[in-house]
Amino acid sequence: ETHVGCRSVHQECTYVLRQAPLQVYEGEPQRFYSSFRLSCTLTNLSHTNLSHTNLSHTNLTHTNLSHTNLTHTNLSHTNLTHTNLSHTNLSHTNLTHTNLSHTNLSHTNLSHTNLSLTNLTHTNLSHTNFTHTNLTLTNLSHINLSHTNLTHTNLTLTNLSHTNLSHTNLSHTNLTHTNLSHTNLTHTNLSHTNFTHTNLTLTNLSHTNLSHTNLTHTNLTLTNLSHTNLSHTNLTHTNLSHTNLTHTNLSHTNFTHTNLTLTNLSHTNLSYTNLTHTNLTLTNLSHTNLTLTNLSHTNLTLTNLSHTNLTLTNLSHTNLTLTNLTHTNLSHTNLSHTNLTLTNLSHTNLSHTNLTLTNLSHTNLTLTNLTHTNLTHTNLSHTNLTLTNLTHTNLSHTNLTLTNLSHTNLTLTNLTHTNLTHTNLTHTNLTLTNLTLTNLTLTNLTLTNIPSLSVSVSISLYFCLYLSPPSISPSLSLSLSLFLSISFFISHLPLSLPPQSLPLSLSLQGLGTQDNTLIRIMICRSEIDMLDIRECFRMSYEKSLYNMIKEDTSGDYKRTLLALCGGDDDLAGEFFPEAAQLAYKMWETSATTKVQLRPTIRPASDFDPADDAQNLRKAMKGFGTDEDVIINIVANRSNEQRQEIRQAFKSILGRDLMKDLKSELSKNLERLIIGLMLTPAEFDAKMMRKAMEGAGTDEHALIEILVTRSNGEIQAMNAAYRAGYKKSMEDAIQSDTSGRFSQILTSLVQGAREQGPADCDRALVDAQELADACNEDSDDMEIKFMSILCTRSFPHLRRVFQEFVRCSNKDIEQIIKKEMSGDVKQAMYGIVRSVKNQSNYFAERLYKAMKGMGTDDRALIRIMVSRSEVDLFNIRKEFKETHDCSLHEFIQGDTSGDYRKTLLMLCGGQD
Repeated sequence: ETHVGCRSVHQECTYVLRQAPLQVYEGEPQRFYSSFRLSCTLTNLSHTNLSHTNLSHTNLTHTNLSHTNLTHTNLSHTNLTHTNLSHTNLSHTNLTHTNLSHTNLSHTNLSHTNLSLTNLTHTNLSHTNFTHTNLTLTNLSHINLSHTNLTHTNLTLTNLSHTNLSHTNLSHTNLTHTNLSHTNLTHTNLSHTNFTHTNLTLTNLSHTNLSHTNLTHTNLTLTNLSHTNLSHTNLTHTNLSHTNLTHTNLSHTNFTHTNLTLTNLSHTNLSYTNLTHTNLTLTNLSHTNLTLTNLSHTNLTLTNLSHTNLTLTNLSHTNLTLTNLTHTNLSHTNLSHTNLTLTNLSHTNLSHTNLTLTNLSHTNLTLTNLTHTNLTHTNLSHTNLTLTNLTHTNLSHTNLTLTNLSHTNLTLTNLTHTNLTHTNLTHTNLTLTNLTLTNLTLTNLTLTNIPSLSVSVSISLYFCLYLSPPSISPSLSLSLSLFLSISFFISHLPLSLPPQSLPLSLSLQGLGTQDNTLIRIMICRSEIDMLDIRECFRMSYEKSLYNMIKEDTSGDYKRTLLALCGGDDDLAGEFFPEAAQLAYKMWETSATTKVQLRPTIRPASDFDPADDAQNLRKAMKGFGTDEDVIINIVANRSNEQRQEIRQAFKSILGRDLMKDLKSELSKNLERLIIGLMLTPAEFDAKMMRKAMEGAGTDEHALIEILVTRSNGEIQAMNAAYRAGYKKSMEDAIQSDTSGRFSQILTSLVQGAREQGPADCDRALVDAQELADACNEDSDDMEIKFMSILCTRSFPHLRRVFQEFVRCSNKDIEQIIKKEMSGDVKQAMYGIVRSVKNQSNYFAERLYKAMKGMGTDDRALIRIMVSRSEVDLFNIRKEFKETHDCSLHEFIQGDTSGDYRKTLLMLCGGQD
């Protein structure tokens, strides 16, 4: 059987080979061909120029069969019946038929390749210029079917039934039908690409000039449907039901419906882009000139809704209920609603930009000529609210409750409220700029035409001064600060909480020290209430005044101030047996817990670097720049994919993508996008360079980078630094830093930290050496700590720090905070925090970058870029748990524009 070269012959033919007394020729077996005929009946058969190769028939019946120029290769038929069959110029390759029956079948110029048919029945079938490639048909039945110029590629049809079906100029590519039934179906100029139907039923359907691309339907039922000039791209329907649906000039792009029910729906000139609906119910809906872009609805119910000239961009709704809603000339951009309920709402000329509303409830709300920019509301409730000519800029509310509120000609700029409650509040011509209030309660407050320096309010200042001074003091103007200070003394608040703690804190915080304020208060209050000031300082800022002075001053000046202070109220050096047990358990948990690192940016699916390169060029070409395109591409690709885009941009367009981005973008957005486009090693090298260039040195950045990078990452960073700046990173560090701090960084930059698990015996020795070093002078202590903390593996250090608690009855963190100072303290503390919980360490660095006045954008960009593909999801979780506020919310409130949009995309969620 092998020698005769019949491997491709059908199984029945193989059986005949075994039984037939055939001579096997050993000389040239590849030229041996056979024709087999078993139980075959042919009547009135006519062939002209007929050629068969490896043909096998079983139980074949032909009546009045005529073939002209027919070519078959590797053809196999089983139980085939033809009646009055006529073929002209027919070509088949690798054709398999099972239980095939044809009546009055006519084919002209028909070509099949790799065609398989099972249980197929045709009656009065006519094909003209018909081409199939890789066609599979199962249980197919056709009656009065006519095809003209029909082309199929990779077509699969199962259990298909057609009645009175007519196709003209029909083209299918990669089309799959399952359990499809058509009745009285007419198609003209129909084109399908990657078209999939499952359990599709169509009745009295008429299409004209219909085009579908990547269309998927599941359990679709359509009745009395009419389409004119309909175009769909990447359309997906699941469990879709339409009744009496009429569309005119309808265009859909990337359209997804799940469990959609539409009744008596009429659309005119409707355009959708990237629209997603889940469990959507629409009744008696009418739209005119409606444009929706990137719209997402979940559990949306709309009743008697009417829109005129409505434009919505990037709109997201969750559990939205609207009743009797009327909009005129309404424009929304980047609007997000959660659990929104609106009743009898009327808007006129309403415009929102970047509006986010959560758990919002309005009753009988009337708004006229309202403009909002970057407005954020959370858990907002309004009752009987009337606003006229209201303008808001960068307004943020959290847990705001307003009752019977009336505003006229109100202007607010950069206003932030937290847990604000107003009752019976009336404002007239009120202007507030850069005001921040936390947990403020106002009752029966009336402000009319307020002068800047004559303020009359009935308000408790106790909270404003003492419970949250960091959140209010940075944004207070000089006049308001003066007013609050005077009002404080007039209020006769208890002297046990002296006001000097606030200016003392301000004099020691931030860049530099306000020495005049510090000296004045320390001298004036040292013999009056310094103990009270110290206690208030420690309670308010979680740090003793003594340690703050110690860290922020030096020399004899420091010694004098510390003498005036009189003592250290920080309990960092005090360590009790209960605390020692807790610290031991904490380090034991840290040593045994395995953390799964989770990034927020992953490689994009269906990635095409050439397409991305072309789109980036289009976004930057000509007048203006489409920042949205740049952000959506760069922030949604992995670093490896970004490098492919850089290469494709160079090879296809002959341009340097980095230069083009720098020329088109500016400020923080440019720094962020360029950082994302660099390799991790290039980015780290650049951040190290930035930390050391110029007059000052960013010691925190140097510590953060070198402490948290692996040996391989540090070595790659060294190579990138030398390639980019023609100097070794070690030389740069030694020329920019000095002393013990320089030695620590030099040790870390070698990238030679030990690897592997903890050595328990060695950990006991290391812990004892650290404990003994705590009793030595500061230089010997620093040397011993550096020799262990800068060289041992992180798993080993966790075990060392656990055993250190046992040896010394103290925690390593508290020892470092108490016994060390300056940059050495920060470096040692950074190593310990990173060993303990690296995600928490980065979360704390992000918090410090954004809290208070201003933002450390360099630190924010450095961490968001470097950790987005490593563990930014873990950092988000730690941030939320530590600060009771999500990283997303912090970024939202501390940044703006496209810079904020990119950071939020890297952040990846609101937690």
